[in-house]
Amino acid sequence: MESENKSIDTNRNYRITIRFNKSEFELIRGFATTTGKSKVSFLRECALQAYIKPRLTPDEILFMRQLVGMANNLNQLARSANAKEEITLEAKALLFQLNWIIEKLK
Repeated sequence: MESENKSIDTNRNYRITIRFNKSEFELIRGFATTTGKSKVSFLRECALQAYIKPRLTPDEILFMRQLVGMANNLNQLARSANAKEEITLEAKALLFQLNWIIEKLK
């Protein structure tokens, strides 16, 4: 098993060059020291174990824009309802649409 790990470690044929400013470098050096690893090992582990958050799809972006517009409308309706102390049919319809979009995003 150990010989397999050594062969994997020595077969690194690709290089990525990255530059850091002084504060970034000191931060990375501090993290590496704290974890007891070299800077290279620390950065490799961070890169390979990082969680990558995917970009929103065009449909998700459309839903988000609709939500923002509906939220603005809902705020206006809420202000109006607070002044009149009633909930309009328009507000109920908007709440139904918001719930539908939220369910689609889940």
